[in-house]
Amino acid sequence: MSSIESRGIEQRGIDRAAQLNALHLYGMATAWNEWLAEGPRRPVQPEAWLDRMIEAELADRQVRSVALPTQGRALSGASRSDRD
Repeated sequence: MSSIESRGIEQRGIDRAAQLNALHLYGMATAWNEWLAEGPRRPVQPEAWLDRMIEAELADRQVRSVALPTQGRALSGASRSDRD
């Protein structure tokens, strides 16, 4: 593969990552970037690739769901015991 072709693939990857981020699919965007960073590989079955993207999105959403309540308490300036 020529350097021009590889830059074209890389540019499309960046566009896709930006699109995924714009859709708030942060886990998929991260997985996409990691997948591109792995370099050349054998063709992947679509199901395996989609499973990897979905797993990454679910993991990211789980992390964010745990982080959000913690951030809300920190922003309010009061702990649960302060209000009781």
